[in-house]
This record gives sequence, C-alpha cells and structure tokens, in this order.
Amino acid sequence: MFNLKFKKKNKTSRQEEYVERQIKKFPKIVFIIFLIYFILFISYISWYIYFQNTYELSIVDGTSMQNTLNPDTIYENEGDDCVYINKKIEAEKFDIVVLNSVDEKGKPIKIIKRIIGIEGDLITIKKADDNNYHVFYYDQENDVITLLEEGYVKDFFDWTYGNESKYTSCKYVYNICYEAEFYNMFLESGNYNVVQASDGTLFFEVPENEIFFLGDNRAVSSDSRKRGTTSVSNLEGVAEIILSGANKEDANVFFIKLKAIFEFYWGKLIVFFDR
Repeated sequence: MFNLKFKKKNKTSRQEEYVERQIKKFPKIVFIIFLIYFILFISYISWYIYFQNTYELSIVDGTSMQNTLNPDTIYENEGDDCVYINKKIEAEKFDIVVLNSVDEKGKPIKIIKRIIGIEGDLITIKKADDNNYHVFYYDQENDVITLLEEGYVKDFFDWTYGNESKYTSCKYVYNICYEAEFYNMFLESGNYNVVQASDGTLFFEVPENEIFFLGDNRAVSSDSRKRGTTSVSNLEGVAEIILSGANKEDANVFFIKLKAIFEFYWGKLIVFFDR
C-alpha cells in the first residue's frame, strides 16, 4: 500500500575525520583521568602516612584544663574531649602539651597541661592588685616585673578563694602574699635557684632543660605546684587539634575528626597566605 524507502545517509569525510580524532583522543583522556586519580590517591596515602607518624590521639580526662578542654565535665575521671598531639615539633611557651608523669602511687601516667615557663625564666605566683593569684615574670637585667595575662584561666576567684580549691592558702613574706603551695615547692624548698627583685618579690629560675607547667583550671590542677618542674624529655607532644565532644555518647566521631582536622589545616593555610 505504501512503499516507503529511506535513503541511507552516508557520513561525510569531515564527520569520519571527527570520529577518528575522538577515537584517537580516547586513550589520552582515559590516561589523564587515571593520572588524576593516581595523583589524588598517592597524595592521600602520603598525607595519611605523615599524619599517622606525626600525630597521636590522646584522651583528655578530668577538669584540670577547663575551660579550654572538657568545659562541661564535672568529675575528674570523665571527659568528652580528645586531642591530636604533634610528636615532631618543638614545644613552645604557652603550648598545651601531654607529659609523661607518675601518680601518687608511682604508676606512670600521662597528663595534659600548659607550658608557662621554660629554662631561664624567673617566675612567681602571688596576689596582684585585684587580690587574686597571678603568674609574674621577672626581667632581672632591667629589674622589670611583668604580670602574665591569661585569658584561658577558668576562674581567678575560684583559684584564690574557692571552697574546693587546693591552692587558696596564702604565704605572707614581707607583706607579699604568695600562693602557699607554690612558695613551699619553689621558693622555700632549696631545690631551685631563687632571685629577689628590687621590691622584695621572690622568683624561682626554671632549670636548664626543664619546663614549668600549670593547668588552666588552677583551683584543682595537679601541676608543677605539686610535681615541680619536669624535663623536656618527658614531653610526649604538643596538642594541636582538639576533638571537642569526641567521647560523648552517640557522638559522630568521624565527623568530629574530619571537621577538626579540616579547621586546623584551613587555619594553617590562612596563616601561610597572610605572610
């Protein structure tokens, strides 16, 4: 009834040339895609190996570093925060560090504190004009006493007057009120070199290759005031990445780690490009 015939459309030479060019390009495209994925894979593996060899995960227990770490923790044997410590870099003053120490029974433990003094620093803890305990440095060459501004300390009033504080007692010497625990450990024990400023204030000198460390929650922290200074060889590493809430029940630990690591490296990039 209907006799329909369709004329076969022949490819033009231009079309055939185009197809041939695309066919020739295909292996190159596959190679480029493979190369990109290979570079990304090698970059990830390299970063992973570097991270595993450089950083170590450390759990933070207790309240001694509040409010910097474990701000919502109540009991000494609990805590929701973790930190990645950098084992490769050299610690500096005011870094938060993990230290090897011992408990009251002599059992090896790890503690996390903040470095307040390094070798050669002249330090004391006494009441300032606000009637709260503060850390002071002494520049012996210029006879200058400097109060250390510490915005990270949890509560100066609790440290000085708190009912639950271990360090509220005062040792008066020539009308200067030193924190008694600090005074007994560093200024009276005879174990450290003591220097007197022109106004009568006593300072102890941090020995060579030693550090003086305190917790940010000064009212309860078991630190140098009880343990004395410690050798730099006891440093495990510097706390660089804080995983806030990683130990909470039902916490999305993967997301917490990813977010903290990304924020850390993003901050490093910003600092780098701001130079």
